[in-house]
Amino acid sequence: EAYLAATQQRAIAWEAPPALVVWPESALETSPEVAGAARERLRALTRDLGTALLAGGSRIGWDGVWRERRFNAAFLIEPSGRLHAYD
Repeated sequence: EAYLAATQQRAIAWEAPPALVVWPESALETSPEVAGAARERLRALTRDLGTALLAGGSRIGWDGVWRERRFNAAFLIEPSGRLHAYD
């Protein structure tokens, strides 16, 4: 939430939106792939600001016996709302 608020505050001073806003590796508290409310907040941010967002966070996967595993990932959210994940 802190990065979201900081980005919204700084966007006021933009003459034009940048092509990409970058947040740090652990900026996302939850995976936007599975957390619907977080995903929608990020989609609204990119849509409203007209810029893509690259942010780090945890991605959830499963091992061979279906135990949950979390690992670092980068998430790209486009202004269109499309979500990409990079491991």
